[in-house]
Amino acid sequence: MIRLPKIRSKAIRRLPSEMDECELKIGSFVGIPCSSNETLVLAHNPWNPLKGQATKGCDVSGIISCASCHDILDGRNKVADQIKEHNAVEFFVQIMRAEHLTRARMIDAGLIVVPDGEIVGKGF
Repeated sequence: MIRLPKIRSKAIRRLPSEMDECELKIGSFVGIPCSSNETLVLAHNPWNPLKGQATKGCDVSGIISCASCHDILDGRNKVADQIKEHNAVEFFVQIMRAEHLTRARMIDAGLIVVPDGEIVGKGF
């Protein structure tokens, strides 16, 4: 079994405070609006393969999320069960989309640097 590194970064965890919207937006499946931008945090995908028992996944695969969507993602708001039952594919696609958008924001902010890489365009 290969042991992959998990990254913890204070700079990445501060990123949501510099953003202007929730990337997750999973409450929209059942008409729950996002919380205010003051509640934005770095949420960790509970299905991330780097997540261990009682540990979070890697910060590089975090998701900029408002408090409302974070509660749904982590199961504190049981509406997640309803969403997964009626909109399972869309629910997981939205999580994947939000994770990729957040990672793009990390690259744009210079928090992830790829040696010999170049940004060839901005799609957001």
